[in-house]
Amino acid sequence: MKNLLEHNLSSLAQHDPDLAREIRSAPDLKGARVQQAKSGDLFAIVNGITMHSRFDPVSEGEILARSPLVDRARARGLRLAVFGLGLGYHVKALTERLDEIWAIEPRLGLIRLAFSCLNFSPFMARVHLVTDRHSAADWPPTLLLPHPPSRRLDPKNYEFWSSLLDGQGKKRETSGDLKKACIELPGMEEVLSGLDPEKKIHLAELTRHIETREGVLSEAEILTLLLHELALVSNESQA
Repeated sequence: MKNLLEHNLSSLAQHDPDLAREIRSAPDLKGARVQQAKSGDLFAIVNGITMHSRFDPVSEGEILARSPLVDRARARGLRLAVFGLGLGYHVKALTERLDEIWAIEPRLGLIRLAFSCLNFSPFMARVHLVTDRHSAADWPPTLLLPHPPSRRLDPKNYEFWSSLLDGQGKKRETSGDLKKACIELPGMEEVLSGLDPEKKIHLAELTRHIETREGVLSEAEILTLLLHELALVSNESQA
């Protein structure tokens, strides 16, 4: 495993030497253990969460890579980012369908563990490892695909990334942005009252906010509720 780790780090160092050094010096991931699946491949259990299939992690990764989000990203020319590296099986499968993939993994120790279990070298050049939140500041429209076990392992970081990027691959507007854009719509100021002007928002949040209010609905409130209903219908038709 040590030789595989160094092999992967050498491959990463060719295009991101700083990150390779950080991963090399990262401590071992606490609460993690590696076992062999029925297929003979390795899988990890981290803090009691099984990160991949105990039977066939490779096939499981291929299933995730066939997500409709992948086809949507390709069709619209959008960037695709996956939240959670795990041991990398799904990331490898994604590189077989996309020219580039952004893998968000805040835990350097988990990347180190993955590098010790799977050979990333054949597809390393197509993977952009993202370890901090600041790197997304200038991202173009991006779709976010969650790796379910990683989402359970690190819900706070997943919440941040899912609030930054919506299902259409666009950065969510803050309530302050929406207020400026809809300043002439009667009632919009009241709709957004009490919301943090710097916080990212979406229709579901606004709808819940409106439903707590009393009295006659304003034009802005009616429009927001209608848009939410249309979004739900659209999502159902695409399912």
